Amino acid sequence: MTEQGREKNLPKEEASAQAGSPPPPGDERTELAKRLGFSMRRLHRHVSSRVMREMQGELQGLDLSFSQVTALHQLRAAPHLTVTQLSERTHLSLAAVSQLAERLVRRGLARREENPDNRREKRLTLTPAGEAAVARLDAGFVEAYVATFAALDPGTLAATESQLSALLDELERSLEDPA
Repeated sequence: MTEQGREKNLPKEEASAQAGSPPPPGDERTELAKRLGFSMRRLHRHVSSRVMREMQGELQGLDLSFSQVTALHQLRAAPHLTVTQLSERTHLSLAAVSQLAERLVRRGLARREENPDNRREKRLTLTPAGEAAVARLDAGFVEAYVATFAALDPGTLAATESQLSALLDELERSLEDPA
């Protein structure tokens, strides 16, 4: 599909951003972030059906619901969450997360620990089995990207990987030390 053909399928705002038109008055950083967001959305469209197909197979193989997978990912990202914190991060009710947490604990994917700062409070953390389940899902995710990119020019792949690594390094630094 030509660049013009792609632009016809994009929202007006995205098409002008992709066409390289000058950014409207305002914050250049915000405009560049928006253009990157549009590009990432285009990339996601190419990969998402493969990811979802792979994830569906893994979810069935692991006998996990999407909400349970979401909780496992949240526990990996922020170990030692309380049920209340996990509820906030997953946008599920406190009652739903309490039941979900109980199922994860019974299956050996998570464990409850006493909060050393508040002995009445319990925190959730992944077990090695929970970490292995998330790693399995991650492997399927990576395979979907490999399948999507495998036929592309190696030079384009190398340049993109280099730039994306630099972007991720900067992002991770900014999250560690928000200035």
